[in-house]
Amino acid sequence: METVAVVDLDDEVSLEWLGTEICRRSANMTAAEAGWLALVADFDRRRGWLGSGSRSCAAWLSWQTGVDLCTAHEKVRVAHALDRLPQFAVAMQSGQLSYAKVRSITRIASEPNADWLLQFALGSTSNHVERMVSAYRRSEVTAEDAEQRAFEDRSMRLRLDGDSVVTTLRLPVEAGSVFIECVDRFVEDFVSGESMVQRRADAAFDMAIHAVATIADPAVIDDAHLVTLHLTPDVFDDPDDTGARDGHVAGDGDAAGVGEEGRGCCAFAPGDGLGTAPAGVPRESARRILCDAVLQGFRHTDGGDDGALGQGRRTVSRRLKRLLRLRDHGCRFPGCQHTAWLDAHHIVHWLQPGPTIQSNLICLCRMHHRLMHEGGWSITGDPRGDLWFLRPDGSMQPAEPIRVDDVDGDLPDAVPTPEGDFDLEAALRDLDARRN
Repeated sequence: METVAVVDLDDEVSLEWLGTEICRRSANMTAAEAGWLALVADFDRRRGWLGSGSRSCAAWLSWQTGVDLCTAHEKVRVAHALDRLPQFAVAMQSGQLSYAKVRSITRIASEPNADWLLQFALGSTSNHVERMVSAYRRSEVTAEDAEQRAFEDRSMRLRLDGDSVVTTLRLPVEAGSVFIECVDRFVEDFVSGESMVQRRADAAFDMAIHAVATIADPAVIDDAHLVTLHLTPDVFDDPDDTGARDGHVAGDGDAAGVGEEGRGCCAFAPGDGLGTAPAGVPRESARRILCDAVLQGFRHTDGGDDGALGQGRRTVSRRLKRLLRLRDHGCRFPGCQHTAWLDAHHIVHWLQPGPTIQSNLICLCRMHHRLMHEGGWSITGDPRGDLWFLRPDGSMQPAEPIRVDDVDGDLPDAVPTPEGDFDLEAALRDLDARRN
């Protein structure tokens, strides 16, 4: 690896040398990023992120490389666009086409217009490219195209700006209308001396407070409708080598709605839930349902007598959920950034038995809660300290991103192409002729 000396401000170097070196290294960084994006596209195509329990390649990328989630989604999108349009990748690998330009033109690029867009981007500034792309997207051919673009462009960005938080929310017209109507319902009509934009800001804050205050409220349950879980004696036994973990109940002919193989099943039924044959679910789904639910459980014994299983209302209290959220600050799965719509998961299931207390509970998002049950993952450790997440094969999921100790600095030299004059109207006419 080539060692590059750090230039001291007192060194006698010419401004011409500094300018040339800045451009050269910028081109080298562009070439390196092109290679990096090719790796991202291949990693996502082969679903390399799936084994780590991440929600998507972007979520894995955000966790492992430290970029924010919105940026990670853009990186993955551009990576696949370069894979689909190789002429852009070649121009980037030579250092001639910057990532900023690629990010813009790939929003509208297709096979019919790709070559024209490449030539336009090579001879224009990033600002000119962005202006042209924005103008082009506002001139969609049909309402359906515009609607699809609006849906793809939906986004919400948050950033700290001194002592304020700046939020930019972009929604399609239909969703945006619902959001505005909801905010306006919280607007105080009789607030003197404040503008509508200020009142709407206060209304959005009040709406958020209302959502946070009610998100953990248990659903209003009509006692005439219960979730009834029928369980056979061996439903929570350890799975054997024959793959009993994934077993379901047998056919409809079973007396109590459970099959000869003895697997748990769940029924949503009126009244006491005993008059309707329950529909079968896997044993691990039954465990997840029982983790935090308002239900009535029965265990079918070999002698034919039914005994109550657990408590009729086995839920994590509202106060305990608040304590868990304050302690965990979101989903505890490594790399997960979800802080809302969280489930309380028993590390040791209460059927084993494990108590419903802080030291045996952690917050998990819905996806990772299912991963712990249906996905075959497990957890060891103390939720008040260190936790270890184990994959189905018994290997441990790293709690921290991969650490890179060495950096390869061998990159190709390239010089950016000089930029030409910019005529927005002419560019739009030329590009419009290449609509697909």
